Amino acid sequence: MNSKRNYYVNLYMARPSYCILLTAEQEGGFSVSVPELPGCFTEGETIEEAIDMAKEAIRLYIESFDS
Repeated sequence: MNSKRNYYVNLYMARPSYCILLTAEQEGGFSVSVPELPGCFTEGETIEEAIDMAKEAIRLYIESFDS
């Protein structure tokens, strides 16, 4: 049985907003992916930290295309 739990969170940042997928990991913490931004992944020890890390990952992902 798969014991992973997924959480979907809509981040309201500067336009546009992005949905993220938080997955509770067996070893603890949460992995985060941004389905709309291929290759945009991060992680955090708590949900709050994972969301903060996702905001930073999204910002850096977008900035990488502005350079």
